Amino acid sequence: MVAMGMSVFGQTPPQFPTRTGTVLEPVVTMSFGDFTIPVNSSGGSLTVGTDGSRTPGGDVYLLNMGTPVRAAMFEFKLCPGRTITVYYPTNAQLQGTGGSNGFGYLELKDLNFKVDGGTIDDSGTGYIKFTSNTGCNDVHRIYMGGTLKVRPLSYNPSGTYHTDVSLTIVQK
Repeated sequence: MVAMGMSVFGQTPPQFPTRTGTVLEPVVTMSFGDFTIPVNSSGGSLTVGTDGSRTPGGDVYLLNMGTPVRAAMFEFKLCPGRTITVYYPTNAQLQGTGGSNGFGYLELKDLNFKVDGGTIDDSGTGYIKFTSNTGCNDVHRIYMGGTLKVRPLSYNPSGTYHTDVSLTIVQK
């Protein structure tokens, strides 16, 4: 009878670097176009969809004075099968310029998304999660729409309103 002893040693798996979020700036900025509300109105809303359509609500009236209407578009590259979580602000304030009453602000809320080159797996307040289903060198596009809360003219004087909205993506 022969007794044999054996020891097996394995290497511990490598520690992968912690993935930090990448901030994406829009390639195409969102624009709600031109609109107005009556002088004594309590306001309303204006929604731009991920397809660039716009829908007024309340006392908001659409104008066609040449300002384009479009959803925001973000681009990045990602390999197939990768899962990405996109974090976004749940609302933002658009600061106004101009107008006889000084500066006003509009609230941007209810952001919604469409993903080209991937499938949305989950979404919640402030995030969407999707999996890539295209090749590594393909550009992925995320389209963002949202709703403006329009208040009375005393709060939202005529003028141009703007803000910066960025997305943070984390790859898993």
